[in-house]
Amino acid sequence: LAGLTYAGLADASEIVVGTDSASISEAIAIASAGDTIAIPAGTWLECIDTAGKSLTLTGPDATIDGTGLCDNTVRVALGESVLFDGLTVVNATGRAFDLEWSTVALTNVTATGTGRLDWSGGGVWAYGAALTTTGCKFDGNLGYEGAAVYLYDYTDWHEVGSTSTDNET
Repeated sequence: LAGLTYAGLADASEIVVGTDSASISEAIAIASAGDTIAIPAGTWLECIDTAGKSLTLTGPDATIDGTGLCDNTVRVALGESVLFDGLTVVNATGRAFDLEWSTVALTNVTATGTGRLDWSGGGVWAYGAALTTTGCKFDGNLGYEGAAVYLYDYTDWHEVGSTSTDNET
């Protein structure tokens, strides 16, 4: 996961949501590979797709809520490497994270109140991904299988110190 650390890139910059962009999606649109997107405290009602860009998204007091807006609050599916740090992600009508064929690190991330009983992977659904979870909380998620985390074909998962409570399959 050393490739997820972009601080050494000369052209990497920080984009602050609410200052440099009106939304997280807009910040992703204007970002370049290696940039950090800082998400301020509060609840952000939107769904995001990292669109093939290797980024860091951080926001220790920020919640991204896709309830009723999309099937997957966060989608990473075009081979990029993305680090999510300190965010809370909710989606009462779908998944928190949809990860496909990408490298993703979730650090101190909370996925809560996500999923549906007719889908697998309410918190995280990963297919062909390299996933690392560190210090994450998966609470109160739903899923036909793997309410907290569901690993589909070709997925490599490394887990350090995360918790899973009150998830229902």
